Amino acid sequence: MEKPRRAFDVRTDVANGAVLLVKGIDAFELDDVGTRIWELCDGEHTLEAITDKICADYEVERQTAESDVQAFVSDMTKARLLER
Repeated sequence: MEKPRRAFDVRTDVANGAVLLVKGIDAFELDDVGTRIWELCDGEHTLEAITDKICADYEVERQTAESDVQAFVSDMTKARLLER
């Protein structure tokens, strides 16, 4: 089972209430759902477990949560913020 984890060289900051992921000179702003997924990408949770938590936390359909989690993990992996 895939358990995404945050890359060691990513810093998390808060600016004007928004969560920012900073790596080198690049910064990525997260919305509430992105922040929650980021928190769960700790190398302990599987993608399925993350999806379950998003369903429960935001009361969304599983298909929607699964799509959001997959897209977030894929985008953050491409940006080298997450490791798989």
